[in-house]
Amino acid sequence: MPLLSILPIFLAVLWVMLAFVHEFRRQPQPVTVHYDTAIEAVKLLKDWGVWMTTIATAAIAANGFLIQSSTGGARSLFASISIFSFVGSVLLDAWLIGCLPAVVLTLKYKTEHPDNDIYERSLFSFLPKRVSRVGFVGNIQHTLFIIAVYTLALSVHFAPVGKIGG
Repeated sequence: MPLLSILPIFLAVLWVMLAFVHEFRRQPQPVTVHYDTAIEAVKLLKDWGVWMTTIATAAIAANGFLIQSSTGGARSLFASISIFSFVGSVLLDAWLIGCLPAVVLTLKYKTEHPDNDIYERSLFSFLPKRVSRVGFVGNIQHTLFIIAVYTLALSVHFAPVGKIGG
């Protein structure tokens, strides 16, 4: 297995680690947003999350097909990383989508206000903002999704010729 094929995975993991460091060091930078704009952003975030969850669920099934009779090696490794990353992505998506009603309930109604910046909001009011900011969780979710898609492609690439399914 060429080292070049794992470089993007290493860079994505590095990105996640740096995102955690940045999240704990950053100061909140809310943007003044009108209530109606924030509601539209919540709707778009929901649609995007549902779409990504649908794709991830199908890809988990595809990974199961690819790994079912794998004898190990690079194919099995990349398929396993892909499954793990897709599952993490789906779990974070579920968390994001599940929090959206709580985010909407705390918006400042029919006015422009920095509290309407949904990406600076905590997923739920009872969680510490440092580890549950909508923008941060969305960033990690997207990174896991990208890792999963890339490693799915690598697991297909490392399949023996003529042996994609088994």
